[in-house]
Amino acid sequence: MKLKLTARCIVLKNGKLLVQVGRRGDFYKLPGGKVKPEETIVKTLEREMYEELGLKLVKPPSLVAIVDSFYRDRGAVVHEVGFYFVCEVDGSPRPREDHIVVKWVDLESGDVSKLKPSVLLELVDAIARGSCKLKPMYLVSVEL
Repeated sequence: MKLKLTARCIVLKNGKLLVQVGRRGDFYKLPGGKVKPEETIVKTLEREMYEELGLKLVKPPSLVAIVDSFYRDRGAVVHEVGFYFVCEVDGSPRPREDHIVVKWVDLESGDVSKLKPSVLLELVDAIARGSCKLKPMYLVSVEL
């Protein structure tokens, strides 16, 4: 089993959610990435958003969830511990690496159901509607 520690941003704008498209296009994940041993979770957000998308955070991010995810990737079981933050960014995303594809997904469309881990769907909807108190919650996702 492979263990990953990640930090990811929930970026909402005009009823749309910023997502990264999975390598086969069959799922979405939130922008962000792996935490390096020498950096804090928030430093990871800042680095990943700038390195991958050319975006800067405009104010300190708000932690909304810690998610223990279990899933398969290339036949191996992965245990990912993800820290999810509501983030405000400056500018529009401009992917800086060839393998990164981003898009804005309308929260009213069925397309948003491709978001992984799927336990985030209700949370993202509550944040968009303003009915989330932004108190961090702990969630578990098993999608093996």
